[in-house]
Amino acid sequence: MHQNGLGVQHNVDEASRWYIIGSEQAAQYKKRQEYAITAHWYRKAADQGFEFAHFQVGVWIQSGRGVGRNLPEAPEHLTVAAKDLPAEMRARNEAE
Repeated sequence: MHQNGLGVQHNVDEASRWYIIGSEQAAQYKKRQEYAITAHWYRKAADQGFEFAHFQVGVWIQSGRGVGRNLPEAPEHLTVAAKDLPAEMRARNEAE
């Protein structure tokens, strides 16, 4: 939200702060194999617009790890995550 100015004032510093909080929380719960809580924190970071968090949410939703498996929803998150890949990486992936 803060990263993209969705419903709040555009503020990269605030977005970064929330992403760090979410990522740190997710990492701690992941170490303890508390996957539902880890997924919750990744989703919070994704809600703030962070592509890496969207990637994590997409992978977890696709696999059903920590959340209910939802194959239709997973590509939505993975697409958001992929939008900022460098052009050459996208071209290479599309060629494969």
